[in-house]
Amino acid sequence: MALSTNIAAATLGAMLFAGPAISQTAAVPSRPAVAAATISSSDYVRQTAMSDLFEIQSSQMALDKSQDAAVRKFAQQMIHDHTQSSEKLKKLLQTENVNIAPPSKLDQAHLALLDKLRGASGSAFDKDYVKDQIAGHREALAVQKTYAASGEDAKLKSFAQAAADMVQMHLDEAEKLGQGGST
Repeated sequence: MALSTNIAAATLGAMLFAGPAISQTAAVPSRPAVAAATISSSDYVRQTAMSDLFEIQSSQMALDKSQDAAVRKFAQQMIHDHTQSSEKLKKLLQTENVNIAPPSKLDQAHLALLDKLRGASGSAFDKDYVKDQIAGHREALAVQKTYAASGEDAKLKSFAQAAADMVQMHLDEAEKLGQGGST
């Protein structure tokens, strides 16, 4: 049973993330790698913190660049929720004496995505921002669900389940924004 679950999770992950990666050209930055069927606690913390950092920084950029009220409202919510998520994760790591340090700055792949956003303006920025939010939240949801199901640390698993609920809500909102004509 566990093997078939792992195979199913790996297949789902491949289907979710291979399509966008295949369709990208060399000139377009690719999304960072996401979780497999299982994920270590250190990889979970790194990927979760990296996702939060990107959501915060890209959403701060959206507040500066977007003129669309719906995009700006969504960006403000992302900053608020992902800042809280980061703070909760750091507190959990400290109080539970988990010897894993979350990253404090973006990796090259996420920096490339920010650079691409920085180069866009107007409705093109809004479209790219929302597209990145949808892709990023799909990836984050896969990480959260994977760790919640198969993680090594009970407290981190509980955190991952709560984070998965938040990320699903964000993904739903981002997808509505992408379909709503405000981008």
